[in-house]
Amino acid sequence: MATALVAFLGSGGLLTVLGVALMLTAQDVEGLLPLTLSLVSAVWVLIGIAMLCLGFIPRAAAAVAWCALGVGIAGELLVKAGLPDLVYLALSPIAHVSPYYSTAHSWLVLVLVAVVTTATGLFGILRRDLSR
Repeated sequence: MATALVAFLGSGGLLTVLGVALMLTAQDVEGLLPLTLSLVSAVWVLIGIAMLCLGFIPRAAAAVAWCALGVGIAGELLVKAGLPDLVYLALSPIAHVSPYYSTAHSWLVLVLVAVVTTATGLFGILRRDLSR
């Protein structure tokens, strides 16, 4: 439980610090803090996927979590290479907070997905028999 809390709060804090640092160093560019803060919900989905894997497939959790991030990044690269935008939207939670693809409530849906995956992962962790 504490690990999930640190992951969620830490990622939000780091993205806030990044946004403030970008605003201070690039003074002619506005809106960098809101841009970095818009990524928080997508990062939380990736944390939720990691927690879900940790709860139900603990031995492969790290590999699957890193693959989830890699697939999202690969989706973005494939779209830049000419594949349809649907590929990026299907593969990456980051696409749903991008200013080009997001809708008015994309962040809310991503937060709900993050909450559900994290809660399910925590349920899996709590029901595991660690004595084996």
